[in-house]
Amino acid sequence: MPRLPALLLALLILPLLAFSVFGFLATFEPLPNVLPWRIGYAVAALLLAFAEIRLLIRLVKGPTGAG
Repeated sequence: MPRLPALLLALLILPLLAFSVFGFLATFEPLPNVLPWRIGYAVAALLLAFAEIRLLIRLVKGPTGAG
């Protein structure tokens, strides 16, 4: 993937990741039946964090992987 689309995708994922982390933290308020939300936000945050890290590594190394 060329650098510009990878950078734009990384910038798009960042606010989604922040929203997922905030949602996960908000599920610790004393409300009933929050376990499905907690699991959903945790899975989303982990997947988005993994994607963000992979994109940032790809941006640093370059498209060929020679860094």
